[in-house]
Amino acid sequence: MSAGLQGLSKWQADSDTEAALFVAAAIRGAESELSKFLLSKTLFIDSLEGARQMPPSGGFILVLFPEHHRLGAALERTNQVILVLGANSIASGVESLDQMSTQDFATGLRSMGIGEDEAFRLAGICCRSVIVFSRLNARGTVAPPDWSNDADLVPIVLAGGWDESNDHDRAVLAALCNKTYNQVDLDARRLASLPDAPLDLDGQVWTVRSPKDAFTLTGALIGNVHQQRLRDACTTVYSEIDQTLDVPDEDQPIIPTRGADFRHSEWLRRGLSRTLLLVSGLHEAARFRAIGATPGQFVDGVVGGLRDLALDIRVLASLKSEFPTLIEAAPSPLASALERVLGGNSENWAPIIFRGKKGSPLFAQTSPHTYILWALETLAWNPEYLFKAASILMTLAQFDPGGATQNRPMNSLRAIFLAWRPQTYAPVTERIAVVRRICLARTEVGFKLALALLPVAHDVTHGTLKPRLRDFGDARKAQAAGEDIATAFRAYAELALGLADGHLQRLAALIDRLAELEPQSREQAIISIRSAAGAASAEDKYELWTKLRKFTQHHRGFPTAKWALP
Repeated sequence: MSAGLQGLSKWQADSDTEAALFVAAAIRGAESELSKFLLSKTLFIDSLEGARQMPPSGGFILVLFPEHHRLGAALERTNQVILVLGANSIASGVESLDQMSTQDFATGLRSMGIGEDEAFRLAGICCRSVIVFSRLNARGTVAPPDWSNDADLVPIVLAGGWDESNDHDRAVLAALCNKTYNQVDLDARRLASLPDAPLDLDGQVWTVRSPKDAFTLTGALIGNVHQQRLRDACTTVYSEIDQTLDVPDEDQPIIPTRGADFRHSEWLRRGLSRTLLLVSGLHEAARFRAIGATPGQFVDGVVGGLRDLALDIRVLASLKSEFPTLIEAAPSPLASALERVLGGNSENWAPIIFRGKKGSPLFAQTSPHTYILWALETLAWNPEYLFKAASILMTLAQFDPGGATQNRPMNSLRAIFLAWRPQTYAPVTERIAVVRRICLARTEVGFKLALALLPVAHDVTHGTLKPRLRDFGDARKAQAAGEDIATAFRAYAELALGLADGHLQRLAALIDRLAELEPQSREQAIISIRSAAGAASAEDKYELWTKLRKFTQHHRGFPTAKWALP
């Protein structure tokens, strides 16, 4: 960030206000002299009149809120322009701000004089959102906007977004609002014209600018009738079967056609799933009350009530990109449905979800199993559901035919249980127990997983998909300590050796990993290899001898290298 340099950048957070606060914090946190200079050159534009009065000489840093984004192209000719956006704003080339961890958010609250226990409680209630915290904090200076008690906004917030050119979207909105769509359109346009508007219209797409903020301010107004209409809307939208599932691989287009899969738009599907997640995770801050149930039970009922959810793999596969959001919102019904469907004959579900076989074009259409993997990766962060997520992934790994994409069940499992960077909030003892249990239940793929979890000299991981809103134990998770890492590696080595004992091919696969094992584990592996070789055929014995000879020659060839065994 440098005053005097022309250009335009876009920063996106839960709300445009939060993105603007990030810019302000970055300036104030700079080195003293630089901070003073940037403060003297930075203007936050909150009115058209203010923008029109900008001097022609330029050289300023101008921060524009969504109402004034259209001025950005003109102002960037002589200034550095920063556009701040809310979570649902439609834009390209955006820098998205990551969600803070509960630990980091609570640390920030403690620096404001809030006690530790209260800081963690507030971080959980507001789901680590600065704008939501500002609404809850009685000492805050952010006044509620004019639309905060507008009843016409409530069903629109529940929808989250829609495409007004889509007749099916229009029908769902009309039912949610209990009005004709023309009346819905008038309400939306009126709300979009208010100061600090809750809605944006980009072309033909309506979106709620900051879903967390809007839900927090309107949650108390969501009554029983609204909840029933939300349930009906979700049933209508998410019970629809993806039309591309019946298209053979060879007929799938390289570049998917928008709207070829569902009648309803991606904006409505995304908006409704986000609403269910907000109900499950942000209900306390929003003062949302479900009739005759907890908010979590309400969401479970909505998702669990989808037609044929636990009977037809196509219903689950059709959740597609909304699957991770929905399983975060309602883990129990979706995990149980997956478990039941995948527990049946694999011939009934594997060909449907595993598409794009080996040899497919690099840019072939995404296979449905990818979305299921992302959902299970999200679920695995929750210690309560770690075993269920891992056991489902093992089932998928056993019947995985392979394919062009790197998103494979075994890769997800390895990333989740990686000793030095686990992708779950479960402690090391629970992780080891789960790995041992799932590997012993399916020994063939179990050995492959145990082998993949052994240490390697230069390891990398791209991580897994994280929950977007819910904590799932983040507040209590400590960084992976050296002792925990060593404990996990020892347990994985013991498991691999146990699964390989008496199996010549598995022992042969272990030879390549001997150098990274601890001396005790390495000695145990050698004992197992010697024992198995004694009862092996001459052909198998020769194959084992060849691998051992290659291994020893490799280490003898570099006697001074640190990695070489003596």
